Amino acid sequence: MLGQYFTSKEVADFMVNLISKKKGSLILEPCAGEGVFIKSLLEKGFRNIKSYEIDPKLAKKVDGVSIQLQDFLKTSRNEKFDLIIGNPPYVHWNNIKSETRKFLERDSFWKDLLNGEADLLYPFIIWSVEKLKIGGELIFIVPYFWFNSTHASKLRHYLTNYGFFEIIVHFGELKLFKDAYPNNIILKYIKSGGTSAGFRKSIKVVEYKKRVGGPQEILKNISNYLKLLDSKDFLMEDGYECFWTPQFPNSLMWGLVSPQKKEVIDKIEKACRKNIPFVNTKNLGTIPIINLFDKKDFKLLNTREEDVNSIKLGSSDYYVLKRNPKDILESNYLRLKHIFKIGVGTVTGFDEAFHLTNEELPKLSRIELKYTIPIVKATNIRRYFVENPSYFIWIDSIENEKTLKKLCPNIYKKLLPYKERAKKRYEKVLWFHHATPRNIGLFKQSMRDEKIFVPVLDRAKISRFAFTDKPYYGGSDCAVLVRNKDVIVKENLKYILGYLNSTWFNIWYRTKGPHRGDRIQYSQSAIEEAPLRLVSWGNKKEVDIHNQIVKLVDGIIKNQNMEEKNRNLIDGLLKKLFF
Repeated sequence: MLGQYFTSKEVADFMVNLISKKKGSLILEPCAGEGVFIKSLLEKGFRNIKSYEIDPKLAKKVDGVSIQLQDFLKTSRNEKFDLIIGNPPYVHWNNIKSETRKFLERDSFWKDLLNGEADLLYPFIIWSVEKLKIGGELIFIVPYFWFNSTHASKLRHYLTNYGFFEIIVHFGELKLFKDAYPNNIILKYIKSGGTSAGFRKSIKVVEYKKRVGGPQEILKNISNYLKLLDSKDFLMEDGYECFWTPQFPNSLMWGLVSPQKKEVIDKIEKACRKNIPFVNTKNLGTIPIINLFDKKDFKLLNTREEDVNSIKLGSSDYYVLKRNPKDILESNYLRLKHIFKIGVGTVTGFDEAFHLTNEELPKLSRIELKYTIPIVKATNIRRYFVENPSYFIWIDSIENEKTLKKLCPNIYKKLLPYKERAKKRYEKVLWFHHATPRNIGLFKQSMRDEKIFVPVLDRAKISRFAFTDKPYYGGSDCAVLVRNKDVIVKENLKYILGYLNSTWFNIWYRTKGPHRGDRIQYSQSAIEEAPLRLVSWGNKKEVDIHNQIVKLVDGIIKNQNMEEKNRNLIDGLLKKLFF
């Protein structure tokens, strides 16, 4: 797959208008496609243009400019440009052409920059920066997802080291490409040659908040707002939010934070540095839990194993940094992953086949009922509580079709019409098994424990975390938070639930968490990094706040009509803890 999503002429014109370089500058279009950027550049008087394209059907001349049939990632690093502009391909690692993937895996330059979850977009951005002159400009239209993806941390680290952003335009839910998800950004990045080089002023940001509108008019308005920001700090009107935000300091999750939100977010993160629990380790003694890092942190912090001491806590492996860089210390705070084990649910790969309706469930025999499990799906989640589970067939312990037919005739009859389609899910899985029984061990270990569920993708304006003390599994469209029994904290789970559904958590997560336009993505890796404020059990006021929040959450669970009133009261109580 080539990851081709062709840019419209109006978007290309807008991006060309962001260029600060002189008309005689040497320009590269690394993935020419249909040549729309070349046409826009020529119309604006730029003539010194070089262009590459990997698709032989598109490598041709455009208004006299030759498009070379060439893989951009295999071009020489030595050729340098004043400007690189375009729309790079978006292809997940598993879908990248095998020839390109092998090249990226074997080439020494890419070894420490990419992993098996990367997108083809990442090397395109990095190689473009490599080929810029100092002071050169990179103007790309790209998806937003890599701003807060764990797997893009090395890309973020690279960009913070080699330059700075001048402009970011975020389109949110507005769909700019017919066959791709919304949530795109246009960025203008300046290569400075290192962290100490270049003038690192704040980033000019314009966000379009509506889902619909004419692109031509929207882009014209954005151009005007970018000019207005030269004399103003903040503007918000008619679906546009315009502001300056500081440069991203490190490779941790990035967010486009307005000055108003920044003040709140900074205070939340600062408050989450209080009341940090300590854990006992055999070789390093008693240490704060936030000083323990896992292998996922290596991606976020760009840390190598030789830079850490390894320790064991319970059944899990952790690491302690031998040196604590200043930027990590300053941005460190208690995160949900320090207190919880977080996972996503089982993937059937074919819910229609495995889901049992209210009419089908009573028809099963006593033996067959043992091969069903209650699964929480996103549709079962209400804010603060799980309404009812959905029941699913779970026969992964049955290893052949003959036994299934004999032991569970009604289940077999239910599944049989889906057999051929079920075979196509994943060739290594038996057709009557779940495709990927993710985190099944986590659910079994915590079957009788209290849990918090949340949909992994939600359009609700307020976060939708739900409590249950029932023995439920989770489905593929929701994540679960279960207490980590290796870390003992006294907070009632309903206090934490009140916090997760609060305005304050909402502000933090909707700014720094992953999005698909207006839909918020509660992925495992993102939830793990979210901040958590524990209480001081020696402080009577904080203990009273904790107990009041628990009581208010209980009130909502018992009576849904109390939600709005009690949630506002919870916000007020949490405000005392945070501010």
